[in-house]
Parts: sequence; C-alpha cells; structure tokens
Amino acid sequence: MEERGLSKAEVVRRSGISKNYAYNILSGSRTNPGRDKILALCIASEMTYRQTQHALEIAGVRPLYPRDERDVRIAIAINGGLQEILIINLLLDEYGLDPLDI
Repeated sequence: MEERGLSKAEVVRRSGISKNYAYNILSGSRTNPGRDKILALCIASEMTYRQTQHALEIAGVRPLYPRDERDVRIAIAINGGLQEILIINLLLDEYGLDPLDI
C-alpha cells in the first residue's frame, strides 16, 4: 500500500469488505480470513499477480490456479490493472462465475 501511496482506509473502502473485518485482517488479528476477502484486499491494494499469489500463500489459502476458470478471470483482471471489485464481479458474472464473496 505504501509503495502505491494508498492508505489503509482507502484500501478498505475500495475492497468492499466491512471496515472492522478488513482492519482485523490487515492488523493480523483476524485468523483464517476467507480467500475472496484476501483477494479483494490485494486488488484494492493494486497488487500485481505475483504479489497477490504471495499474499494468498502468506494467508494460508489456495493461490490462483490456472486451470480454474474463475481464478483465470481474476488473474486476467489483476494483470489488466482492474482495481474495482464491482467491475471484476460483473466480469465474473458475465462468464457465469461466482463473484468475490466480500
């Protein structure tokens, strides 16, 4: 976030996750956060694909998998610089895929 000049408040707002839940994830006090919530925070933080994969690994959840169509669509959005969760969810919906559960 610092690297991109983003505040925690801005990332939390952009992620669409409830404030308390998101701040607990960011502070490390929330154990076992959902994978989609981690993805939402990564996207809102403007992380690259590689950074997102690393964040998912640190969180102890499954990384984006190239043989899963939903994961591929999310990866394409990340690589394309999409940083709006709503737009990514609309794209997932266009392909009949589940939106990010935030």
